[in-house]
Amino acid sequence: MLILRVIFNIFKAVSGLHINWGKSYIYPVNTVPNIEDLAEKLGGKVGELPTTYLGMPLEAKSNVTDRLDVVRRNFIWKESEDKKKYHLVKWEKLLESKKGWGLNIRKLDRHNKSLMMKWLWKFASPEEALGKEVIRSKYGMQDRWMTEEAQDATVAELWTGKGWNLHLRRNLNDCEVNFIANFQNTVPQNLNLTKEKDSLVWKVDSKGIFTVRPAYKDLTGTNTQEIG
Repeated sequence: MLILRVIFNIFKAVSGLHINWGKSYIYPVNTVPNIEDLAEKLGGKVGELPTTYLGMPLEAKSNVTDRLDVVRRNFIWKESEDKKKYHLVKWEKLLESKKGWGLNIRKLDRHNKSLMMKWLWKFASPEEALGKEVIRSKYGMQDRWMTEEAQDATVAELWTGKGWNLHLRRNLNDCEVNFIANFQNTVPQNLNLTKEKDSLVWKVDSKGIFTVRPAYKDLTGTNTQEIG
């Protein structure tokens, strides 16, 4: 934590942005020993999940997002526990886009997933960021590969062209087997690879760049573009 505090101080000195430690929180996942001591060293406080960031739920459990959806529905229909009203339009209809005669209201659990997907995209992209450097330092990652034998390698150097040969740490359940099969079918077996620099392309978007809106549409099944 002291090293992380030094990184933040360097960031403040370089960018000129002031960090308000009085409003900074550490959100532990599962059980973290000595979390109070860690927060004291960093200078912040200990928070609890689920929470909100810019008004949106952060890592909220499904039952929490369901309850928040109930609150939003009650607000639209002006309902309360003591006062019920007849719904002229189904809630699912209001979630549709304006072109579909809906109000384009986003379902919170899907929007939360699309925001988490944005973080995964940023971590896999070549652009450097402070968050990526912190994770790399913590877990000793030299590049975006997750195995030691593939460090600094390209896809062309590792691809044999003989199909997939996956070695998994445990047996997969039926749902996971179908997911792996669909993934293998997505990537062509006969690829013409070169040793040029690899790049990420998000085929849901015409520009190949990940954005939250097309990702949300893809999760809801309203995006008609190719999925990649």
